[in-house]
Amino acid sequence: MLATGFYGLLRLAEMTMKDNPQLRNPRKYTRRLSAQISDNFYSFLLLTHKADTTFQGNRVLINDRIARQLFVNYLARRDSEFPINPYLWLRENGTVPTRRWFMTQLRSLFPDRDFAGQSMHAGGATALAEDGAPPHVIQAAGRWASETFQIYIRKHPILLQAMLHNSN
Repeated sequence: MLATGFYGLLRLAEMTMKDNPQLRNPRKYTRRLSAQISDNFYSFLLLTHKADTTFQGNRVLINDRIARQLFVNYLARRDSEFPINPYLWLRENGTVPTRRWFMTQLRSLFPDRDFAGQSMHAGGATALAEDGAPPHVIQAAGRWASETFQIYIRKHPILLQAMLHNSN
């Protein structure tokens, strides 16, 4: 989940269910059948999210070789243990992970409180900028509206600095 979230510029809420059972909406959970794997990438459909103004969802495409192999391994285990569960992201007990569960796992890897659920989204965007991706590519990959993206890059000086450095 961490590699997919990072390379897919995902928000934690797009991969987990809410901690509060009263706020959960299974219609927003990513479906296993939406996942596709090719020789060079993998993808899946986000059904709905806060930036989806057309309510058609977005296909997330990830072409990192290591992330792809991690995803292939995850799917093989997930499909052998829970073949009829309709959701893509599952814990070892077959339930959709909650935000709290993910954060507990993240803290076991990165005890530093500076890493949080949005670190995947921000970190992936910064990595793209540092690799020379043009701003419109980063904006599209992160599914930001234009105004939101401008606010985001102003609040994240490392991302802005990387984009400015690569434009020179």
